[in-house]
Order: sequence, then C-alpha cells, then structure tokens
Amino acid sequence: MSLSTSLITVATSDPIVNQSRLTIYNDVGREALYAVVTTQLVDIRHEEIASWSNSSDSEQKYKHEYKDFSMFRVTKGEEVSTRINLATGVFTGLTIHGEHSQIRFSREEATGSITGTVEVAVAPHRDLYLYQRKYTFLVKVTYILDGWGKLCDVGSLGGFHIQESICDVEIYTREWFTRSTPLIETRSEAFEGQAKTGLAGMTCKFEDLTEKARDTMRSMGIDGRIGAGCHT
Repeated sequence: MSLSTSLITVATSDPIVNQSRLTIYNDVGREALYAVVTTQLVDIRHEEIASWSNSSDSEQKYKHEYKDFSMFRVTKGEEVSTRINLATGVFTGLTIHGEHSQIRFSREEATGSITGTVEVAVAPHRDLYLYQRKYTFLVKVTYILDGWGKLCDVGSLGGFHIQESICDVEIYTREWFTRSTPLIETRSEAFEGQAKTGLAGMTCKFEDLTEKARDTMRSMGIDGRIGAGCHT
C-alpha cells in the first residue's frame, strides 16, 4: 500500500533506525565527552499545506510559494540538537527501510531550506488538496565521559541515574502529492530496526565529572537533577 493513501503512517514498535556516538569535545590525551544517540522513527505524516477549489470551466494553475522553509526542525531539545549537531551527525544520509517504502535523507533535507514555487494543474470544477511528506523521530541522547583512563556514563547528582536528553525531530522532504478529496486514514507499517546497543557499563555521579564536562552538560540544560536535568 502506498504511503500517499494515508494521512498518517505509524511505525510499529518505534524502531531504532540509527545509533551513533558523536563527539562533543575531545581534548586529546586528557578527556573527551561523547553523545550516544539513539534515533527512533515515530511516524510519517502528510501535512496539508493547501486546499483550493477550481470553480471555473477551465483548467487552472494553483501555486504554493515557499520562502526559507526549513526542512529539518527540532520541536524539543534544540539546545542539545545544536550542540551535538544532530542534523549532519545523524540525519544526513540516514536511510529508512519499510515494508512499502524507502528513503535516504539528503544533506539538503537535513540541513537546508526550500525557496520556490510548487505549481499544480487543477481540472475544472475539482477540489485540490496539496500535501507534503514529513517524518517524525524521537531521539534519545545519553553521555559518556572518557577520562581518568576509563569510560563512564554521565549520572545524576549524588547518584547513578543516567542523564538522558530527549529531542523531537521533524524532517520535511521534497515529496508532494495532490488529491481531490482529503486524506483521513491512519495505518501502520513495519520498518527495519536495530537492536539497542549497551552503555559504557560504569556510571559517574554528576559531581564527579571533570569541570569541563559539567560545564558542557549545563550549557545543554543538563544539571544532574533527576526529572529536571535528565530530560531537556
């Protein structure tokens, strides 16, 4: 079944579509801080960007204008996303395989914007519904400090609750399609996923991190408090 027949395609089981370790900083020979990024596909949506009726007796052209329309959007966790460079570090070149669909995100889709016109021919006495495809992701980020000759997961103040940031990400693609009636259906589709990889195996209390690591974490809104600092 084609994706374009449904308003929303829900990814069954929120599959893990990418796991990456991104470098936040690396002071060679001293210490390094890494972001361990787990990306799950939530759903694929067709966002209605225009509707119009051609009430005339002749074919008409409908034009939809874009100006600096960002294709990659972070709706939650922007501080973290910017600091670890999610757009290029994870989403550029990311490929998703489904039962009935496959996509590989280009650099433009992960970092660029749209400026231009989408033009559609509309038959006489017909309605137009114009849709653009959007992918929604849940991104979970934990942190590993490489210091004192060992690796450890970043924990909480006074304890070992692993700090985790949440980023909600949307990517609009250059995929448009039209219909004469609105989409209403929601369906499910299975997508290829990965088994979750393990953590460092040792957790450091937040106050036991190096000063640079603590300052870097705080700059991303993470201060070691459970419930307040572990989700940003």
